[in-house]
Amino acid sequence: MNQDLKSFILAIATVIGFFGIGFGVGGYWMWNKWNESKIEYQQKLQDNQAEYEQQLKDLTLYKDSLENKINTISTTIDSLNTSITSRTEALDSIKQEYDEQIDDINNMSHNELVNFFSNRY
Repeated sequence: MNQDLKSFILAIATVIGFFGIGFGVGGYWMWNKWNESKIEYQQKLQDNQAEYEQQLKDLTLYKDSLENKINTISTTIDSLNTSITSRTEALDSIKQEYDEQIDDINNMSHNELVNFFSNRY
């Protein structure tokens, strides 16, 4: 074989060797970076998950607090409605009594009229 051919083959082999080493080192570097990215991603995911779980707990407590307030207000409204109904019934009863007494004015004596108007005003 010719010396030039041997030199050429050696040069090609050297270049291929350097490319092989370069690809190997580059591949290792890429694999390492990919694993670092994967670890960073998983860490961020865990951090975000913890943050969102805390937010969920806070919102759940807030929701429970609002539900308790709603129940308290509903109970208060029911109590007020009962009181209003009771007072309305009492007022209706008083109105009915006065209506009956006013209708009966023509049949009252002088003393009954004096007593009626004295108590009324």
